[in-house]
Amino acid sequence: MIKKEFKCDMKERIETLEGNVSTLTNLVDSLQIQIGILQGEVNLKVDKDSVVSQINLSDEDIRVNGNKLTIDGETIIMKD
Repeated sequence: MIKKEFKCDMKERIETLEGNVSTLTNLVDSLQIQIGILQGEVNLKVDKDSVVSQINLSDEDIRVNGNKLTIDGETIIMKD
């Protein structure tokens, strides 16, 4: 009786783990991350299901592109 219950419990655990692995695989497949570093420029890009967020840093400007932008904390924006 104990062996049968143990086998059933292990089978359920294995099926759950297989489902979790499959879900993680699908998430990783749909997420692309790119980090580009060139002389004088840094580009960070995340693409998931055609939604792209990107930060470009260069010696001339900083550009932030994304569906949503959250700034937490005290923010000061100055222009000369």
